[in-house]
Amino acid sequence: EIMNFQHLVKGAPQISAFLALSSEEAQVEERMKQLYSAADKPGAIREALRLRAGTLNEAFRIMDASKNKSLSMAELEEGLRKLRVDWQAITGFTRIRDVLGLFDVAVTTKDGRKPR
Repeated sequence: EIMNFQHLVKGAPQISAFLALSSEEAQVEERMKQLYSAADKPGAIREALRLRAGTLNEAFRIMDASKNKSLSMAELEEGLRKLRVDWQAITGFTRIRDVLGLFDVAVTTKDGRKPR
């Protein structure tokens, strides 16, 4: 069947919603690029998480795969990847452990002790 005007009109609301979403996504992507040069690296990571997840609480919920209300380095790294936060571009770091150093966090081993 050949598409006619009825087909075009029928899809118009979906098309306009898609275009609005695309425009919003473009704005988010533009803001993400600005974060790459931010001087406040912890603030830039937080802002990137807010942009991707809506709130920091939602970002944490997404990253906390084990649902134990704390993030392992593996969960942090996987969560940042899942949320499409390019932490290496934002921070200039190559190790996820260095990202943790930006924040006032208690780094502990799996059994709850501080690493040496």
